[in-house]
Amino acid sequence: MADVKYKPLRIRKKSYFCDALTLFDVNKKTTQCPIPLYSLKNGEHEFHFDLPSSVFSDNHYDDIHAASIHARISFNKNSSIFIISFVITGTVNVTCDRCGDDFDMPIDISRQLIVKTGCSVHQAEDDMVSLTSSEYEFDAAPYIYQYVALWLPMQRIHPADVNGKS
Repeated sequence: MADVKYKPLRIRKKSYFCDALTLFDVNKKTTQCPIPLYSLKNGEHEFHFDLPSSVFSDNHYDDIHAASIHARISFNKNSSIFIISFVITGTVNVTCDRCGDDFDMPIDISRQLIVKTGCSVHQAEDDMVSLTSSEYEFDAAPYIYQYVALWLPMQRIHPADVNGKS
């Protein structure tokens, strides 16, 4: 039997895809999309935020060059559980994988997040976050950042023009 030589697996020191998904490593210079937790009465509340492009550039997410993102957030408050519905629309400027030109890709994302309060430790799961009782404000910007970064397709190609070519 012939000896088979295997090439060693090369692992990059830094994975950019994983960096985009790391929610709590989002650079928080200031609270960009604040939602007060306790000053609101129980019931349905709605917030509108325009997220600046700097959220992506400050976090070294190079796939998005510019963005025009509007988030409509419905906030349903109960005694200790908050249900937050995100509707994120707008455009992100990305590079076409086929030709290398930049183009604006429209986005339309709908997500829901459950926030529980009064926990002793800050925890996060896929669609649920547990906050400590000392946290009086919820910043929606890291979640919007994460939803947009996860929404982008792996292969980004220009839409077809009037002649059917991309």
